[in-house]
Amino acid sequence: MKIPPYWVRETRELPQGGVMKLHAASDVSMDDARRRLEKRAALRLSFAAGQVSVAELRAGLRALDGHEESEEGYTADICESMVQKVDENNIVTRNRYGAQVLNTTELCFADVDRVSGGFFNTLARLFGGGKGEEAILTERVRALCAADDSLGVRLYRTAAGFRLVLAGQGLALGSPRLQTLFRTLEVDPLYSKLCEKQGCFRARLSPKPSRVGHRGAPRCADSASAVSALADWVPSYEAACQPYAVCRLVEQFGRPISHPALSLHDELTGALLPDRRLA
Repeated sequence: MKIPPYWVRETRELPQGGVMKLHAASDVSMDDARRRLEKRAALRLSFAAGQVSVAELRAGLRALDGHEESEEGYTADICESMVQKVDENNIVTRNRYGAQVLNTTELCFADVDRVSGGFFNTLARLFGGGKGEEAILTERVRALCAADDSLGVRLYRTAAGFRLVLAGQGLALGSPRLQTLFRTLEVDPLYSKLCEKQGCFRARLSPKPSRVGHRGAPRCADSASAVSALADWVPSYEAACQPYAVCRLVEQFGRPISHPALSLHDELTGALLPDRRLA
């Protein structure tokens, strides 16, 4: 997990038409972040002009950020302002539209937007029968925990589907065991790839502004301006979030899960407050 304290974002026009979105980060200083941005821009311009290949562009970007390993091993920076640091492995940031996000290497989070129940169940649902998504997902989780006594799972309902927290053996990012569990539980494969790329799991802790009738956060061009840019926006956003919860705990399966970051998650998401609306 890499959450650098200095970062900058820009959108620039290409001479050939269109735009390029740029970002760069640094652990050293804002000047260093801007220097990296200019080098990124030069590489992108050379690529747009046909002066470098795709492979040369990727190699140049990896070398610029100090990542000499293969593309599969590249770790992406999380360019978000830090809200709270629980410890080195559990950090809360604020994402581009203003919601708080838990970044963790110690808890496995996964969101499931859609649960398929097979052809016959889908057919039965058309006629008012069959099993609902929550019942299907609950059966899968219960079966997984019965087959592996090291596994613990917390199931939450969200506004758009479900959230899972998993703990047990072999659940490291990119591990075969985790990939198998994610496929079984129908976790979005793009989420899985993003977690591997960023070197951590991510879980949204506060509602999307659009779901609570609030405008999105103002755009922050760099980390230096983030605090002042959000100063007036955050209080009104947090007030709008009060009647809502991000998720609601449904059930705990298998081995009990206990972790400070999980307690923080349940507190900030409102997961244990059944009277709140999901957003």
